Amino acid sequence: MNDRNNGKDEDEAEAVHPTACQTFESSFTVERTQVKDVLRALLLAILFQRTYSTVSPTTLDVLGITFSIPNDPELAKTVTDRVDAFWRTIGSVRNWNGQISLIFSEKRPKKTWFAKGEEDVAWEKWILNVQVQTGQSERQRTSISTDYTQPALQALLLKMLRFVNKYKDHVPLITESSSTDGAGGTKPSWSWAIIFGSGG
Repeated sequence: MNDRNNGKDEDEAEAVHPTACQTFESSFTVERTQVKDVLRALLLAILFQRTYSTVSPTTLDVLGITFSIPNDPELAKTVTDRVDAFWRTIGSVRNWNGQISLIFSEKRPKKTWFAKGEEDVAWEKWILNVQVQTGQSERQRTSISTDYTQPALQALLLKMLRFVNKYKDHVPLITESSSTDGAGGTKPSWSWAIIFGSGG
């Protein structure tokens, strides 16, 4: 149930590919009752790392770990709604394995023989391989959180910081096509999407 790297070293475990679209990948185990809180915190933390220059920060504490997230209620609600939708899809499944992806993209010119247009091009992907387990007792639930989830999340946050500090050149610049938000900040012109993979 530990963060799996299949014998690879730490950098390889992050699955960073030297392409136009950078990819971060990590794995962790979470107890069923903590799924929504953990996913919400992680997704917002990732979004903060790619919007930190445009929004003010706030923090969110989950399992004794402090996550830096955007101080943006609208964004938080959007992420919460997506996590809630995911929660409904797994229903009463006690143990679930699957993949959750957060993909950043931007519109770029697309030229064809007949016309000019735009296409969405992904420039960064965050892949979270998640193993959901259901503790049969309070003791088991606590054990899963303290023995597996907490250390995995702490390691994941450190890898996240290394990733965003090392890979910056591919991130689109804030341009005149960006828009202002209600708090007087600037919203990037690029977009993001959360995709939940099937599990079992």
